Amino acid sequence: MAWTRDVVGSFLKSKDDSKPPYLKFKKPVAIKEGDMFRVESKKFQLTSLQLAADAGKLKPEQVDKAKERIEKMPDFVLGDVVLLSKDSL
Repeated sequence: MAWTRDVVGSFLKSKDDSKPPYLKFKKPVAIKEGDMFRVESKKFQLTSLQLAADAGKLKPEQVDKAKERIEKMPDFVLGDVVLLSKDSL
């Protein structure tokens, strides 16, 4: 059984330092029992990308495109919110 990974939003730093960070979803999310949310920081994403590239799982163009997207994340974005769902196949 494999996991499906879907970026559903962002974990954002509050503009007001007296308030905690918050989640902002960019699309409707339906969760099922056993699903998980994970926050992937910029550092985690770059490390994961490098490991996948070193293992030959991605083409160089894919690595460049993903790295460009990750590096464009502004400082107030603490990470991407990822929904992990088990495939039922």
